[in-house]
Amino acid sequence: MNKILARGGVEFVAVLLGITLSLYLDEQSDLNNKELNEKNLLSDLQVSLKQDLSYAEDIQKGLTNCVDSHNDLLLIKCNETKKYSRKEMAQLLYNSSQGVKSFFPRYGVYRSLVSNSDMRFIQNDKLKDLMINLYDFRFKRYENMDIVMENIYQYDYNEFLVNNFNVNSQDTLKYVEKNFIFNHEILCSDVFKRKIRYISGITYGSKVAVDEIIESMISLDELISEELNK
Repeated sequence: MNKILARGGVEFVAVLLGITLSLYLDEQSDLNNKELNEKNLLSDLQVSLKQDLSYAEDIQKGLTNCVDSHNDLLLIKCNETKKYSRKEMAQLLYNSSQGVKSFFPRYGVYRSLVSNSDMRFIQNDKLKDLMINLYDFRFKRYENMDIVMENIYQYDYNEFLVNNFNVNSQDTLKYVEKNFIFNHEILCSDVFKRKIRYISGITYGSKVAVDEIIESMISLDELISEELNK
């Protein structure tokens, strides 16, 4: 009888250990799958982020040149316009029109994370907060500014350039150098100064917004790299 009980006890323990081991292996497999899924998602996000970063830096360069040209044009006095060579003035006019580049970030991976509830797989709260701030706030805010910029540069300022200098915001620098009218009277006029002041404020605001976007993108990229290298 004791032998039967002992054998039954051993079998029970063996079954219990088997179930426990099976549950442990399933749990480990689930954890490994979650970790792999998180890394795959972050890797995909980083790829699109780097592509967006390169484009944003190009826009930043254009806006910086645009803001600098506005400052220079506002400082030009009537007795100084003829000191500028044709090439120098063409460069200033061309740069002053480069606030029109739109930014279309890639939302695909982020939207997939949100819509499929895959955000739960990302354990780093700082990374998630930065991601949400970038995609749901900074990108969205710039989209609204971009609409205003597009209207200003493609219509209002564009018309002004055509009427007074025979060029527009879509012309290449080479075309502007060759074809613009060196209108000294307009360059030192209050009409021109007011036009530049009108567009310079929103342009500077857009540049600051892009600067902040790029800073956030770089920080997010660094955090993703840290997570992938763990």
